[in-house]
Amino acid sequence: MKKPTKIEEASKWFKDFLESGPKSAKEIFAKAAKVSISLRTLEGAGAKLKDDGIVAWESIRSFDRKFKGFRWALLNQKQ
Repeated sequence: MKKPTKIEEASKWFKDFLESGPKSAKEIFAKAAKVSISLRTLEGAGAKLKDDGIVAWESIRSFDRKFKGFRWALLNQKQ
């Protein structure tokens, strides 16, 4: 049996992490770092999941329309 790649492992973690609801990119990056997933690997996992139609991201803006970051969510729960 083939060992999963770092991207595959990070993709599973990313998907599992989003099961409880949308998360900010800042929160995702912080939690991933705690489980030793590098930013580069996490970006690759996010891109793969987005291309596969599993997750989506959207920008977060304040009431005065200033950019505040990004939020990721599973497509079946995107609000």
